[in-house]
Amino acid sequence: MHINDSFLTSQFGEEYLYLINRNAFEKQPSHAIFENLYDEKLHTEERFYIILGTDSGLLLDHVVQLEKPVDTRYLFIELPEVIERLEHKNKLDELPEYITITTIDKWKDSATAFGMDLYLYKDYCQFIKSVAAIDSFVPAYNAAILQFEQEFQSYRFITRATLGVSPFMSPQLMNICENQTPALVFKHKFKGDTCIILAGGPSLDEDIEWVKEHKDHIVIIAVSRIARRLNQIGLIPHIVVSVDPYEISYDVSKELLLFPPNVLFLHSNSVTPFLLAQWHGKSAYLNRRYPWDEKGDEKNLKSAGPTVTNTALKAAVDMGFSNILLSGVDLCFSEKGVTHASGSNEANIGPTLGRPGTWVKTYAGKTVETLIVFGTAGERLSEIAEEAKKTDQAVYNLSPNAACLPHIEHVPSSALSFTHDKENYADKLLSCIPVMTTSEIQHDYNVVNTNVKRVLADVKDIKRLAEKALTANEQLFKEKGNESENFKFKIQMDKIEKKLNTTFKRTSKFIKNFGIDKFISSAQANSSDEWSDDKVEKTGKLYYQAYIVTCENLIILLDKALERINSRIEEQKPTPRLSIMFAQWEKDRILGRAQHWLEKTHVDQSTFTSEEQSTFERFAKIHTADIHNVETKHLTRTKEEASLDGVRRKVITLFHQKNIDALTTLINSLKISMETEEQAKVLYNLGLAYSSILTESYQDALYYFEQLPPEQIEEDELQQLAGIAYKLKDYGLAKACLQELSVLSITYLPQFTKLLRLLGDEKIALNYFHQCIEQDPKNVFLWNGLGEFYFNGKAYDSAKIAFETALSNAPDDKRAKEFLQKLNALPSNT
Repeated sequence: MHINDSFLTSQFGEEYLYLINRNAFEKQPSHAIFENLYDEKLHTEERFYIILGTDSGLLLDHVVQLEKPVDTRYLFIELPEVIERLEHKNKLDELPEYITITTIDKWKDSATAFGMDLYLYKDYCQFIKSVAAIDSFVPAYNAAILQFEQEFQSYRFITRATLGVSPFMSPQLMNICENQTPALVFKHKFKGDTCIILAGGPSLDEDIEWVKEHKDHIVIIAVSRIARRLNQIGLIPHIVVSVDPYEISYDVSKELLLFPPNVLFLHSNSVTPFLLAQWHGKSAYLNRRYPWDEKGDEKNLKSAGPTVTNTALKAAVDMGFSNILLSGVDLCFSEKGVTHASGSNEANIGPTLGRPGTWVKTYAGKTVETLIVFGTAGERLSEIAEEAKKTDQAVYNLSPNAACLPHIEHVPSSALSFTHDKENYADKLLSCIPVMTTSEIQHDYNVVNTNVKRVLADVKDIKRLAEKALTANEQLFKEKGNESENFKFKIQMDKIEKKLNTTFKRTSKFIKNFGIDKFISSAQANSSDEWSDDKVEKTGKLYYQAYIVTCENLIILLDKALERINSRIEEQKPTPRLSIMFAQWEKDRILGRAQHWLEKTHVDQSTFTSEEQSTFERFAKIHTADIHNVETKHLTRTKEEASLDGVRRKVITLFHQKNIDALTTLINSLKISMETEEQAKVLYNLGLAYSSILTESYQDALYYFEQLPPEQIEEDELQQLAGIAYKLKDYGLAKACLQELSVLSITYLPQFTKLLRLLGDEKIALNYFHQCIEQDPKNVFLWNGLGEFYFNGKAYDSAKIAFETALSNAPDDKRAKEFLQKLNALPSNT
């Protein structure tokens, strides 16, 4: 890409590069556009803003002029060519120390050197797109967005993973009784066996029948989100896996509760309690049971991010399977633009077309689209597969239409056969789980109860210590000039800190992990600032307030956990108090647990009162209705994401990238969407028009452009129509397009006047120049354009006057200087 245009000047006196921003700043001054678009987004204290694009330097100027928020930094990412133009205009001289600029290829190094990691720990990084990046008239911006988002998500995942599991500790506490059997019981128990992991990608449909046929020769491991589909076709897995703590995970996975109880539920310690607490079969948890350090608790199999499929593969490797097959692990769109298997909300709603993605090769060698999160998941899957090779375990993907990943080979299901006898894998799995008597379960719950009470007592003690330290911190700086007297408060704070790090070391660590965001907030981002007494006092205040607030939150959670544990203990009693159980189930919204308790209990149900019987019936009715309700939050979100917003610019970007495979896939997807979306037909024809240009089928391209409504013929289309008209020698059409483009922007005037000259309309061409110059007599671009027009017509004296006028308005203008050198080099008699 070459950005050789001169800066144009808007009617508000602001300079911009037309190729970058077109007419974005001609209707309103830039500051008004930025304030409307970003509102308060750029004003927040203690933020690390990553801004893609400078809008020809206007957004950079806007940020420089803002009042600096405390401890906030701005990192601009810009195209190298634009940076060069801005440097030439001296727009990058003496930027404030809290603002820097870099290129997309160097952003990570620049961000790290600029102190991004501390902000990332706090989750205080914010990505902002400039107007130029949003519009992406220059396709390089779109490519930069995708590159940044992919690299940032991967870097963020790795960086944030080091913080522990603070967002997951609350559901972990809720699951503390159900997290009874560690997945460690399955370690290396399946050496020599083969398993298949079924995920939610579209290729799942290709191998379902093969899996059903061989279900007694392989262990079937399914991710929870395909439970609805598996129930529909009557395929029951041996293991179902779920990891997400969020309620929306229940929306997409709740049909797993319909599986028979001999299915093993393998889950993270923080899986949503709506699934785990209502599961009626055996289960095993990954990671730690407790959110604090308990002896031996770390000895367990671990989950792996960022998706449930990563965890399923990691578990399969740890369980010892020699051959691990993948189906529905596409990590990319199908050729029709579908991301999920039939039966899912995503498949029912239709392709997600407007969301930006990257393009990958499948095992079949085709180029298809993938989402950034899929790319990150693929990298991690490849790492797990590479590690598995070291223990002679192999991972294979059954689908030729899946994204091709290193260390995972493709093998079609037709090439596989099994010589060993059928095996009852459900029994083998369940035999690994220790059988617990009622008294053993009660004992386990009592141990959990004791541990939670101990930690709760510690948290209350730590809160009191933090309150004392906070008071001492205030007293330390209260009276200026009385440091020797105040020093006793420093000694008091040191003693408290020592106690926190010794007597309460284990619980303090738990508190800091749980409240990591608050404790990191007490760390100062801007270490270059001078550490005044006020700043030292503020830092200490934030630190002890982090302790106090976190302790307050934990006291509430731990109290609730104790109530829940007591309810679970009540469930095991020979004569339980049903009112306690009813209240807890209703409070936790796990009414399905009632029916499963009835199925397992040895309590004489004939002793229940009519009111108690009625409560059980009411709970069962509500739970059944909930399981079969398809109008979920996830469905609503999926409908929103299936919007066609962004598809138009995506078509144009793929055209400029000459990505014919990707454009063809998008066209196929739009053809499907035409059945339900009227706008899809317009975009379908638009895609065919641009695709026809790439295949040099210009007559077809012209036909498809003509199918578009007039209001859909925008600047990009006029550019292409003008080019097609030249190739087809339809100069009347070319003239009409260039004339309309010249109205949109004077940058098209040189092309338009050149065509007019070719058509013999030189006087009309000159009139256009003179009219425009009369309206904007200091416009360097116009004077240069007029000079070049005269130069090409060998009117050298007039050309010289035009270029000299350009230089009088812009003494450093490169283009005018070059032409004047050419003119001065001409023989004197020309």
